[in-house]
Amino acid sequence: ATGEDWDWYRPFDDGFDVDSVLARQAASGLGSVEASTGIVTYRTNHAEVEVFMSSTHASLGLGCTDCHMPTVVDPETGVSYTDHNASGSPLESEAALEYCLTCHSGQGIASTEEMAQMVRDLQTQTAADVDVVKDKLGELHQLIEDGVASGEVDEEILEQARTAYTTAKYYSEWGLNGNGCANVKVVHNPELIASLQVRATALLDEAIALF
Repeated sequence: ATGEDWDWYRPFDDGFDVDSVLARQAASGLGSVEASTGIVTYRTNHAEVEVFMSSTHASLGLGCTDCHMPTVVDPETGVSYTDHNASGSPLESEAALEYCLTCHSGQGIASTEEMAQMVRDLQTQTAADVDVVKDKLGELHQLIEDGVASGEVDEEILEQARTAYTTAKYYSEWGLNGNGCANVKVVHNPELIASLQVRATALLDEAIALF
């Protein structure tokens, strides 16, 4: 495909939030349709900037380089320089964790070890929340598939359920997946990520109840 082929696709014309981007993707017709259920799904695995934009970190004026490219000191010369290992995890960088502590020490976090553990605990909780959503997605998927196969479920109910499935899956994956890093990047905006798991769970519960 050429640049001209994609010129019509403008995902951020309506905003950078999850609902606006999902709506633009749906309008674009870029989703994948599953034959057995009619469910449409969209990819969300690179929504890192969009997620970060509404975070507490962003509101404080922080950017990617503050944590991923911290200032370090050469132990032999004492010279300060910017660490350009931007792809590395800040949890493996003492300099990055020390920088985090300039704010997070106010939360009672006293060491870089505690700082790293706080993030790992957040990742673990997020993984558990996502697993709840995945289980409910599986349950709803089966209900839709069975309903389509039987021909006994009203099409309006099936369509409501499909929409709930599509939306809940998108919410749950927003900013968390991609490059083998599922759930790791929750720290970019933990409040948003947690709220999206809650919203996804509520949508799925309502859709499951339709059956």
